[in-house]
Amino acid sequence: SLYRDMPESAEVMHDSTIAGLEKFLADRAGFYDVIWIGRTHNFDDVTKTIQSAIAGAQTRPRIVLDTEAIASVRDAVRSAIPGQEQPFDLKEALAREFANGEYCDDIVAVSPAEAKQLRGLGYNRVSVIGHQRAITPAPAAFDARAGLLFVGAVREMNSPNYDGLCWF
Repeated sequence: SLYRDMPESAEVMHDSTIAGLEKFLADRAGFYDVIWIGRTHNFDDVTKTIQSAIAGAQTRPRIVLDTEAIASVRDAVRSAIPGQEQPFDLKEALAREFANGEYCDDIVAVSPAEAKQLRGLGYNRVSVIGHQRAITPAPAAFDARAGLLFVGAVREMNSPNYDGLCWF
């Protein structure tokens, strides 16, 4: 079932952990064209492992960092909420968040604004893959609608998803 919606050329590391990543990649040296990592904190966790695993490979895969969102920008906005003001240095936070950015070949941003922010940090290979959808109103009038499906991880109380869920 893991492969039902994926092409045959995709491999899912479903039965392993990060502890086995270096061996996993070393055993498949030269096998992958691209290693795609979602979110900067995950990239930080695997950068050294990936660099070590691919160091001796004859052909090196492209390393793509998919930001999902720039957390530092979100944290800067959060720090400016009335009643929660705390000193926040966005430039310093961005430097920490992208400390391993030099190890990726490409960076994916979710919006043109975030891509511009990344280019301002000196990253030139930035692409935008957004997930906004065109509005397609339901045929039912608003007062005839019922129910709500909210999809999003709520890992902490001060997250945007928690805030959105409370709003709904």
